[in-house]
Amino acid sequence: MRLISLVTIQLALASALTLGGCPSERSTPRDGGIGFDTGGGGGDGGADSGMPANCDNGILDGNETSADCGGSCLPCADGRMCAAPMDCESMVCRTRYCLVASCTDGVQNGAETGLDCGGGCGRCVGGVACTAGTDCLSGECLPDSTCSASGCEDGEQNQDETGVDCGGMLCRACAGGEGCLRTEDCMSSICDAGTCTASTCMDRTLNQEETSTDCGGPNCDGCPDMFSCLIDTDCSGMRCVSGACVSCMDGVQTAEETDVDCGGGLCDTCDDREMCIVGTDCTGGTCETGLCVSCMDGVQNQDESDADCGGTLCGGCGTGGACGVAADCTSNICDGPTGTCNAPGCGDGVLNGAETDLDCGGGSCLACMDGLTCTGAADCQSGVCTGGVCQVPTCTDGARNGGETDTDCGGPDACPRCADRQRCGAASDCTSDVCTSPPGRCGVFAGCYWGLISQETQFTDANIQNLFTLNGHTFDVLSSNGTGGVHSSNATTLATYDVVVLHEHDRVLSAAENTALTAFLNRGGRLIVTGYDSLGSPTDCTLAGLVRCASPSDGPFSTAIVVDAATHGIMSGPAQTFTMGQALTATTTDHDRCTPTGGAVRLASVGGTSSKLQITEGIGTGNGMVVYWNGNGVGSGALTDWNTTAATPTALQNLFVNTLEYLCATP
Repeated sequence: MRLISLVTIQLALASALTLGGCPSERSTPRDGGIGFDTGGGGGDGGADSGMPANCDNGILDGNETSADCGGSCLPCADGRMCAAPMDCESMVCRTRYCLVASCTDGVQNGAETGLDCGGGCGRCVGGVACTAGTDCLSGECLPDSTCSASGCEDGEQNQDETGVDCGGMLCRACAGGEGCLRTEDCMSSICDAGTCTASTCMDRTLNQEETSTDCGGPNCDGCPDMFSCLIDTDCSGMRCVSGACVSCMDGVQTAEETDVDCGGGLCDTCDDREMCIVGTDCTGGTCETGLCVSCMDGVQNQDESDADCGGTLCGGCGTGGACGVAADCTSNICDGPTGTCNAPGCGDGVLNGAETDLDCGGGSCLACMDGLTCTGAADCQSGVCTGGVCQVPTCTDGARNGGETDTDCGGPDACPRCADRQRCGAASDCTSDVCTSPPGRCGVFAGCYWGLISQETQFTDANIQNLFTLNGHTFDVLSSNGTGGVHSSNATTLATYDVVVLHEHDRVLSAAENTALTAFLNRGGRLIVTGYDSLGSPTDCTLAGLVRCASPSDGPFSTAIVVDAATHGIMSGPAQTFTMGQALTATTTDHDRCTPTGGAVRLASVGGTSSKLQITEGIGTGNGMVVYWNGNGVGSGALTDWNTTAATPTALQNLFVNTLEYLCATP
């Protein structure tokens, strides 16, 4: 990337311009690099002068309009940026820049004794302040420091005037439309057939404070390259150097440029293979033998160990790149025998890859121990990352860690006892002194603790709820998850259940749902997904392990273990009326948009219909499990089929009962 250096250059002009009888007060300014420089403003500023401390720190801050000037600081010099006249020493702020004081700017500034008169500008009329007779049209400055009246202000054309009170040797120059005999009689320096012509920026005459003919100054556009200037605003390229306009876009190597339109501190830095003097002339930051070289030229040069990487100047090389020392590699591992960079690993003894500390954290390595560096809770064995450090488990950290049986309760570490329905290992973990196992929950109830999340209304049906109570299970009917998810995206709510059922689930999971369900399965939760609406949708892959997909991006549970048995326990209950279907292989494409990579998924035909059962287990560190079934393939979910499809109710009820018993009996 090219950057513009902002440099202050002192200009030197030997003499001022005299325009229309009004000598210019435009001083020789500093070049400010497009109106900005790194120098001070109109004064020293700072605490010693009563200015705010930021007025002499060399940067643009506070309410300054340029570095260390304007706003609450001293006024800015000519050519620097402004927001109002008081930001400028000249009291002239136009198009956001301070202009040089002139004899036609409508402001009493510079050495003027009156408005645009005296002090080197045109002479002042009677009554205007003066310091010497040369300030006055009459040539007389009275004792009270005001000009006496003269014949150039009597409202009559007399003396040698060419117009009323103008022209001739004594009076001011005439404006456009007034009489004249010679060019000196006119402000515009143009006398046409006895009449002064008004000044314009197209009259081919150097007038009206222009720095070059018809350009520059306060009234005309900026001048092109190599034309005369006083400050940056006099130039179309906004750069005035040593009294001449130069630019970084003229296709010519000029001023301090080290190559055409680049380098030298004023222009952008030069690209590779362009000429330079020092490293700052180059985009890559390195100048060798007068040419810019970099870490982006596709060539192994400088002290690189491979093309554009390694060495002391470039970044480290990736896996397989040539290296001489560990520092040449992004992984910090250089294989000595081969001289190539090795890939980062979780046991290589080097902090690399996504690790947050040595060989731990970052998602791909094991979680870090207490006291090690982290960026989030998942990086820590305790599940608590505060201030970038993994914390020691406590009974108030909002995580299930240490010896706790549930979040911040139970276990041998003096945490409070757990409330009913929270996890327990013994009666001493519970406030009720009762730990029912299975399912390992505080309180008195039988079977598993289920959370039923219904997008529709099937779970409110008494016949379905009776299947839970008749088989000794406790359940809660949660609010509909809907498109955005309510309970299915609430990790805290899901964590209180052993089994969660999503019926007629959304076609596409939200990011929050996927995160919450992933955490639920990783810790050993069991998930049942039902309904025809899921079939053929991204949900099948996203719900982690419903099908072992070929692409890891299809779901975070691609490492689920293979179920080798042809018949699964869920399918071996009483009154079984369905048979095992094919085992998906790496070459079998399921119509749920995924290509399996192993046999973790099993299909079954239910009651002779096209209903399907999929089972995936061994998920995460907690041996989580997913059971998926759909209805008869014509638009109805499995639970709906129990009440509305004559051919399948018995089979599907038996399937559900078998699932209840298997999930609650299996640790």
